[in-house]
Amino acid sequence: MRALRRTRVAVFLAVRSLVRGNAGVSLMSIAMMTAVFISVMFLPSLIAGATDALNLQLVGTLTGDLSVTASSGVTISGATSYLGQIRATEGVVAATGIRRVGSQVSHGSDSVTGGVDAVDPASYAQVFTTPWHMIEGRWLSAGDKHSIVLGIGVAGAGQTKLRTYASSLKTVHVGDTVEVTLLDGQRHTFVVQGIYENSFPLSDLGAFTTVADADSLISTTNISDEIRKAFDALDRLTSALGTAADQSSSLAAGANGVASAAGSLASSARTVASSASSVDSAAGTLATNAGSIATSTAALTTAAQQLAGALARAKGDLAAPAVASAKQSATSAAAVAQSAASLASTCPASAPTYCAAVAGHASIARAAAAAAASSTAATRTLAAALSQASASATTLAAQLASLSKGTAAMADAATQLANGTTSLASGTKNLAVASDQVHESTLAVARSATDLSDALTTSVQNAEGPSRATREDTLAKLDSAATVPGKDSVTRIVISVAAGADASTVTSRLQPLRDDIQFQSPAQLAAAIQDQLDTFDLINSIMRILSLLVAAITVLIITFVDLTNRRRQIGIERAIGIRSAAIVGSYVLKSMVTALIGTILGWLIFRFVLMPLVLRHPFQFPTGPVALASVPGVTRANVVILLVVAAVAALLPAIRTVRMRILDAIWGN
Repeated sequence: MRALRRTRVAVFLAVRSLVRGNAGVSLMSIAMMTAVFISVMFLPSLIAGATDALNLQLVGTLTGDLSVTASSGVTISGATSYLGQIRATEGVVAATGIRRVGSQVSHGSDSVTGGVDAVDPASYAQVFTTPWHMIEGRWLSAGDKHSIVLGIGVAGAGQTKLRTYASSLKTVHVGDTVEVTLLDGQRHTFVVQGIYENSFPLSDLGAFTTVADADSLISTTNISDEIRKAFDALDRLTSALGTAADQSSSLAAGANGVASAAGSLASSARTVASSASSVDSAAGTLATNAGSIATSTAALTTAAQQLAGALARAKGDLAAPAVASAKQSATSAAAVAQSAASLASTCPASAPTYCAAVAGHASIARAAAAAAASSTAATRTLAAALSQASASATTLAAQLASLSKGTAAMADAATQLANGTTSLASGTKNLAVASDQVHESTLAVARSATDLSDALTTSVQNAEGPSRATREDTLAKLDSAATVPGKDSVTRIVISVAAGADASTVTSRLQPLRDDIQFQSPAQLAAAIQDQLDTFDLINSIMRILSLLVAAITVLIITFVDLTNRRRQIGIERAIGIRSAAIVGSYVLKSMVTALIGTILGWLIFRFVLMPLVLRHPFQFPTGPVALASVPGVTRANVVILLVVAAVAALLPAIRTVRMRILDAIWGN
C-alpha cells in the first residue's frame, strides 16, 4: 500500500510539474530527446537501407538467389542438360548460365578491362533485372549477331558526371562498334545493341553478348594443352636440329667429295672435248677420202660395166666366127692332108721326084692339118676364155656396182660422222664448261653445307628451351589458370528461388545432381562488401553510444538545472511529509515521459518526413543509391534504451537533491 501510495504521489508530482512547470525546459528536453532519437535511428536505418539496396542489387543484377560454380577448374560442362535439371527442381523459379568469354572492350584509344559474358537473353531476363534498366537501345535477342550490350560504366555514353566516366569508353552509344578481346586472344568487332544502368557500379561494368554469337567466334583451344604441344614440338625440333646438324656435317663431307669428283669430271670433260675436236678433224678427212673413194669406185664400176659389154660383144662378134673358121680351116686342112696322103700313096714310083714332092706336100698338109686342128683347139679355148672373161667382167661390173653403192653409203656415213663429231665436239666443249660450273656449284654447296652444319649446331644449343622443372611449373600454373570455355559450358549458373522458398533447401535438392559443383549465396559472393557493412555496424555502435551519452548528459543537465531551481519546493514537499522516494520517482517519471514524447515525435519525423525525403534524394554510396530503411527491432531497442538513459540521467541528480537537509533546501543553501 505504501509503495502504491508513493507511486501515486510520484505520478501526481510528475504531472503537476509537467503542467505547471517551465514549458521551455520541457520543450527543450523533448526537442533534445527527439534529436537524439533521430540521431540513433538515422545511421542504423542508413546501414539497413544500404544493406537492403545492396542485397537487391546483388540478387537482381549479380548473384541471384543462388550461384553455382565448378568445384574444380573453371567451367561447368554439359550446361544445357544440367540447367534443365535445375529448372525442374522444386523451389527453382528460373536459372540461367553465364559464360565468361572476353577480357577487354576497346573503342578508339580507350579500353576497359573487365569481363565479357555470353548469355541466353531470354533466361537471363528471367533471373536478373538488368534487361529492364536499358537507357539506350534494347536488350539482346537470340537472333542477334556480333551484337553487344554494355553497362554505363563501360560505355560512358557521354555522361561525364559518372564516377567511373574517366575509366570508361566515354562516348560510346548504341550503333557504335567496339573491339572485344576474347579469352583466346582473338579480337572481334561488335555493334553496341544497348546500354543499361542499374545504378550499381559493380554490375554497371558488365558487357554481354549471346551464347550463339560466342559459339561462332570463340576458339575452344586449351592453352595448357597447346603449350604442352609446343614444348613437345620444341623437343622434336631440338632432336630434328641435332639430326639435321649431323646430316649437314655428312652433307658437307659428301659435298666436298662431290666437289672433288666434279673437278675430276671437269678435267675429264676438257680432255674429252679435246679428243672430240681431234675426232671431228679426222672424221672430216675421212669424209673427204670416203667421197673420193666413192667417186673412184663409181668410175671403176662404169669402166667394168664397159669392159663387160665389150667382152660380151667380142664373144658374140669374134669368138663364134673364129671357132667356125678355125674348124673349117682344120677340116679343110685335114681334107688336104688326106688328099695329099692319098696322092702320096698312089704316087708312082716312077716319079720319085714327084712322089717325093707329093710326099713333102702330104707332110706339109698333115703339118698344116695338125696346125689347123691345134688352131681350132686354141680358138675354142680362146672363145671359152673370152666367154669366161665376159662373165667375169659382168660379175666384176656387178660387184663394182655394189662396191660403188657401199662406198657412196660409206661417204654418206662419213659425212654424217663428220657432222656428228662436230656436234660431239661442240657438246663436249659445253660439257666441259658445264662441268666447270658444276665444280664451282659443288664447292659452294660444300661451303653452304659447312655453314649450315655450324648454324644447326648453334641452333641445337639455343633451342633446348626451358628446363623440365620450369616446364612442369608453367604447365601446372596454366592448368590451374582460366581456360577458354567450350561450347555447352558455363562459367557459372545463377538461380532464382521461389518467394518463400529457402535457398538452403533448394541447395540440398540440387546437390545430388552433380558432385563437381559448389553453391554460393549472395552473402558469400559479396564478402568484401559485407566487410564494409561490418565497418558501418561498428561506426553505428560508436555513434549510438555517443548519441546516448549526449542524451544522458543532456537529461542530466536539464534535470540538475530543474532540481536546482526547485530545491526550495522540494524542501517544502519534504517538510509536509512527502517521501524522498516519491519526489525522486516524480522526476524520473517526468524525464521518461519527456523521453517518450521525444522518441514518439522523433519517430514521426523520421518515418514521415526524413525517410520520404531521402527516398526522393537518396545517398550515393559506392554500391549505388541508398535510402533509409525502417528497422522495427532497432526502433524498439532505441526507445527502450533512451527511456532507460533518461531515467538513469534523472535519477542521479534527484537522489543527490533529496539527500539535502530540509532547512538547507528551503533556505536555498
